[in-house]
Amino acid sequence: GGATSSRAVVELLLLAGERSEAAPLAADAGEEALAAGELSEALRLFDVGTGAPSASDRGRAWWGLGTARNHLGQADGAEAAFQAALDVASTPLERGRAGFALGRCRYNRGEHAAAVRALRDAFELLQGLEGPDAALGLSLVVRTWAAAAAHLPGEAPPAVDLAALLARATSPAQRVENHKTAGYLRLRDGDLSGSIASFHAALLEARVLGHRPGLADLLCDLGRACRRAGRVEEARAHLDEALALA
Repeated sequence: GGATSSRAVVELLLLAGERSEAAPLAADAGEEALAAGELSEALRLFDVGTGAPSASDRGRAWWGLGTARNHLGQADGAEAAFQAALDVASTPLERGRAGFALGRCRYNRGEHAAAVRALRDAFELLQGLEGPDAALGLSLVVRTWAAAAAHLPGEAPPAVDLAALLARATSPAQRVENHKTAGYLRLRDGDLSGSIASFHAALLEARVLGHRPGLADLLCDLGRACRRAGRVEEARAHLDEALALA
């Protein structure tokens, strides 16, 4: 297929010593390696892509490098890559996406105030944009901001129209993330039945995708919501399934 030949071409060019020729194609090749779970290969290929002449290609490579480093637990390296992606971003969507990634890195390190600052900037960039990618970005920003704000009284994210976000999703992966955001925010606000319904909807979409880590995370979310609602046996069943997938 096209993705396989893209990676093969990059490898041939590198073998021939033509790194500069390989660089514009390397982000595609890195994304293929990342999708296959070949993280070390993805790192190597994305690193080649950071030398591409096009800012757009460099941005994709830096984004991929940050994603791969995150998967490997390299938090500082991931943040540096996402900062580089932000530095070359040329559109509000690209800047908002990179800002979200920076905010998530800081949240994961427990730097909640710094996370909220980055996420607020990303929210301002994304909130007026149309299209499913912007809606997904806004959904992820709000969910991460809400999680960080749990440690910072008075820093809650602005209210968003959850139904409108869900309506703008055009793929199962986007619907999963938007349903998860709805589930998280409803759980935070004490709407337990609404939260459980949202996590159930996300789980149905995730089962179609068959992404095991994503399924395990969702089952944990659903289990926690059920436990808070007093549905102990249902919670245990979801958590047991998550454990089996982990």
